[in-house]
Amino acid sequence: MRNYATISPQFWLGETGRKLRKSGPECMVVALYMMTSPHSNMLGLYYLPVLYIAHETGLDPEGASKGLQMACEAGFCSYDHDSEVVWVHEMAAWQVGESLKPGDNRCAGVRNEYSALLENPFLSSFYDRYKDDFHLDVRRESCRKIEAPSEPLSSQEQEQEQEQERDKTLLVHGEKIATDPQGDFCPVLTERPGPAGTTPEADSGRCVQQVLIVEPEQQRQPQQPEADSAMSGKPIGLTRAMPGPSAGRVDYPDVFERVWREYPHRAGSNPKKSAFNAWRARLREGVSPDVVLDGVRRYARYLEATGKAGTEFVQQASTFFGPNRNFENPWSLPKAGAVSLRCVNHISEPDTEIPPGFRG
Repeated sequence: MRNYATISPQFWLGETGRKLRKSGPECMVVALYMMTSPHSNMLGLYYLPVLYIAHETGLDPEGASKGLQMACEAGFCSYDHDSEVVWVHEMAAWQVGESLKPGDNRCAGVRNEYSALLENPFLSSFYDRYKDDFHLDVRRESCRKIEAPSEPLSSQEQEQEQEQERDKTLLVHGEKIATDPQGDFCPVLTERPGPAGTTPEADSGRCVQQVLIVEPEQQRQPQQPEADSAMSGKPIGLTRAMPGPSAGRVDYPDVFERVWREYPHRAGSNPKKSAFNAWRARLREGVSPDVVLDGVRRYARYLEATGKAGTEFVQQASTFFGPNRNFENPWSLPKAGAVSLRCVNHISEPDTEIPPGFRG
């Protein structure tokens, strides 16, 4: 959590402020909240579910959603509902500055914060906006593009027509024969039963294995009648390889897996890859893995004591391991008798002490 935020009086008088004011009070409240949110960072690019806005501003969920939409339409921010990430476009300029010198320490701080951000659609746009102001040297690609689907090209339509033609095949005695429109080769898909129990389909007594047969043009023979085509029981050619492990798979070290297992569960998204990147960045800064693990355990005890465990109020691990180093917070447990949030499903133990002077 940041200790302070900078808000200019021009917020109320500037062009953007006037647009926000015309959109209604909900829009003004949401815009002011996004610049001072306890979940925000100096870049203005951070995780912010609509539920947080509603809970911490006092607006109902409908009012919070309306205010957020109006703020986006006014050009104040952009919001992605899939990743629940908001980007306040000019917040980095307000909080950090503009046109900094390359040796300014604030540039290094911005680069570290930018590298630790979780995946979202605004990473590339942020780089394009601030690469000159903060001398950013690494452009992170957005996880997906926010754009309307384009009209299919004529070549795409031709490919679709070719796919439809290939789908019009003949099924002859278990052999699926497809002709190639180019005439260079003839792929044949052969179906044969596999061992029972190997797949869910095999539980009914049969599974299907697909074999790709490629015949060169010079070796292709004229098609025989149906009876001849069913005589061959051995597939000819290359068997299609089974898909291997995903190319984007990340092998996490055991020391991180231990921290990840002990990190409190939360209601909502908690990207493991983003958490690992933030955790690794802290280790590069000289933080010991044991320090992070101790912080996770303190945080878990604090959440249990305050009734927040398993809720959406649990911080994302990438935020907890982020540049603010929330794992170094004491996370002191509330004192006995202090007012704190409690789980609504928790039933208090009855008081068995008999008051003095009581007579039954």
